Amino acid sequence: MLHWVPMLNPTLELNINSASDLENVNHITKMDVYAVITLLGDKSEKKVKTPVDCYGGSNPNWNHAVKFSVDEKLAREGRLTIKLFSSRRLGDKHIGEVEVPSVYLLPSTYGNGNGHGMDQVRTPSGRSGE
Repeated sequence: MLHWVPMLNPTLELNINSASDLENVNHITKMDVYAVITLLGDKSEKKVKTPVDCYGGSNPNWNHAVKFSVDEKLAREGRLTIKLFSSRRLGDKHIGEVEVPSVYLLPSTYGNGNGHGMDQVRTPSGRSGE
């Protein structure tokens, strides 16, 4: 008989692929966009940054893998935030962000009931945040 035993500290692995149709917050020049991915928990904050995409403008492409070690409480109660910024000489400009409860990104064993992680993040308006 086999029993599944949850790992003490599972790893949340995400691939931050791309974004599309972003508003050009630079107005004159093409944007150089990067993402800051933060896993927020009870008293912890884990942060990772993608490389800057200097070519994609309003349609950046990173294909950047990120990993976070999570405990069971963080898996159930944490939040993942992805913030997009335009890199600029006189200070980076915030483009937008999306926040997702971490439980939605984990297998159903952590309580989201869908049996798999999320393939794409969608904004509150329902648009895909590919």
